[in-house]
Amino acid sequence: MAWTNRLQGYYRRLLMFLLVVITVIFAAGIFLYQRLGGPEGARYWAAERALNSVEEHLLKQGPDGNWMRKPDGISEEGVRSQFQKVRAAIDNWGVDLIQLDRVLREYQDKYQKTKPSTGEAIEFLNNLGTAILFQEDK
Repeated sequence: MAWTNRLQGYYRRLLMFLLVVITVIFAAGIFLYQRLGGPEGARYWAAERALNSVEEHLLKQGPDGNWMRKPDGISEEGVRSQFQKVRAAIDNWGVDLIQLDRVLREYQDKYQKTKPSTGEAIEFLNNLGTAILFQEDK
């Protein structure tokens, strides 16, 4: 009888602990979701993560420090500048998410394992700029 009471107390404490942990995780999730701006903010957050991934892929360096993927005819500053413009538009919710998704997916489909030529990279960067609806001057 003493063992069953002790076992019931253990399960009761375990259940309360799990309930508290789940409540804290749920509250933190709601807080972060609201900080992102709800469902629309989560979409813009995901778009920025995808943009960062494509930028990293385009500018990836090899182990010896040489550019493996960036075409020779395009400067690193030019690439970073174009991505920064799109990133600023994302921060201000001034980007067409459908167009941006289309451009990024097209890049990933074509150049996952190959290096784009200079012309292809320039075309990609121009297409990336078409996703910007408006920019806020700061």
